[in-house]
Amino acid sequence: MVILEDSDGRILLERRPPSGIWGGLWSLPELDPALGPDELQETCEQQLGLNCGDPELISGFRHTFSHYHLHIQPARLSVHDAGHSAAHNALHNTRRVATTTA
Repeated sequence: MVILEDSDGRILLERRPPSGIWGGLWSLPELDPALGPDELQETCEQQLGLNCGDPELISGFRHTFSHYHLHIQPARLSVHDAGHSAAHNALHNTRRVATTTA
């Protein structure tokens, strides 16, 4: 699980496709769960067009569904220089940024 946060404390969310599990809901961006912390920066740049800082691993936790347990290891990455690139503009057409109030 990646948490992408900009300098204003906003968290990047993406809208899930209308059909399928949790259709139409907003969620954190989904990246390959097999990626190690050292691969997250490059993957964020390649897949999302975002320049991110080093990942900060957050305490992991387990979420229990009715038929299985999901082990989650969140990593927070600071988004640097989202800029005005075509990738950034496309990102805002399909994603929403929420402000945290921690």
